[in-house]
Formats: sequence, structure tokens, C-alpha cells
Amino acid sequence: MAVWLVGGVVGGLVFGLAGHSWRIGTGRERGLGMALLVAVWLCEALVTYAIVLGYVDNAVVFAVVAALLWLLLGMRGRQHLRALAWLVPAAGLGIAGMLALHALV
Repeated sequence: MAVWLVGGVVGGLVFGLAGHSWRIGTGRERGLGMALLVAVWLCEALVTYAIVLGYVDNAVVFAVVAALLWLLLGMRGRQHLRALAWLVPAAGLGIAGMLALHALV
């Protein structure tokens, strides 16, 4: 229970701030919020469904959702390129974290 509580509080703060930056951010932070959301779906597709479970169909669905989120959310303020700049490190850290978590569990 404590792990979920800490994860929810930390994740809520991080994604709340990221969503705020997607909505009204300027400069380099613009695109961070949508990149984190897209990275979550992409990491889930690659690590949990493709690697750990081997559910290729589910992995494809999650990857398509990630691509659609990038496409549609990026329309707000033309954030596509800014989001890609954030997506690479966000997805890399997410994949590393998820692989480490799955290795422990």
C-alpha cells in the first residue's frame, strides 16, 4: 500500500506539473507534458506488453495510442517537435525504470 501511495503522490505531482507545462508553458518546457503522457503509453507497449508479457497485439494497440496522442495533443500550439525532444529522454528513462522494476518483481 505504501508503494502505491508514494507512487501516486510523486506521479501526481510530476504529471500535474507536466500537464500544466503542456497547457501554458513556454520555451523549452513546452511539449514536456504531452511527451510524458506519450512516453507512458510507449513504455507500457514496449516493456510490459512486448518484452515482459509477449502480447504483441496489445503492444501495437498501446503504441498506436501513443502515436495518436502525440499527433493530436501536439496540435495545441504546434508542439510536435518540442515534444519529440522531450520524448526521447522520457521514454529512455521510462523504459529503464520499467525494466528495473520488472527485474525486481
